[in-house]
Amino acid sequence: MTMSQRNDMMTDADLMDAIQALGEQEQNDEVKELLKMMSDNRIISWEEAEQIMGCSTYKGPIKSSLPPQTRPMEPDNDTDVDWSIQQLQMDDPKLKQVNLNNMKRTPIPQLKRLLSAIKNNTHLEKIALANMGLYDNDCEAEQLYALQPIFDVVASNTTLKSINLETNYLSGDFFARLFKAALVNQTLEEVKAVNQVHFSFTSNF
Repeated sequence: MTMSQRNDMMTDADLMDAIQALGEQEQNDEVKELLKMMSDNRIISWEEAEQIMGCSTYKGPIKSSLPPQTRPMEPDNDTDVDWSIQQLQMDDPKLKQVNLNNMKRTPIPQLKRLLSAIKNNTHLEKIALANMGLYDNDCEAEQLYALQPIFDVVASNTTLKSINLETNYLSGDFFARLFKAALVNQTLEEVKAVNQVHFSFTSNF
């Protein structure tokens, strides 16, 4: 790589400066769609996108959500999400648990496909979704958030016994709805839910 190429590369700070500059312009559908796409693909977090769009009461500084260059404190997780989806869809009897803990970069559409694939699966017993940066209080339409399929899963699946949702951004209303769904079959035995951080959002649109 030449010196000129290195100078032309955009740093994390440059990326976030460019994103914040968008927020200073008149908001339009194209900008909101871009920020939503960046959030869905985990380029920035949703609270960062909401702050830029002006629909968050969170006033902290916007920071890059890109992984730090130093060694991460969280344990590595090399789960192949696409392969897990295929196994769930094939109802593979060898697949008893899926662990996505700490996989904050999993795109929302991919996570929704995985959860939807659990609905009719007859072998999966545990799903771990701890520390994934999951929300249930987006200021956009409800169907956009990643965990939307989980209510149908819990109400329909009689094999799933344990769900780990620790260390996310889920509200009491979310868990009330989850437990209500669990009453349909009464086969879910464990929900891990400690260490939730809850943000309140107000929309300016």
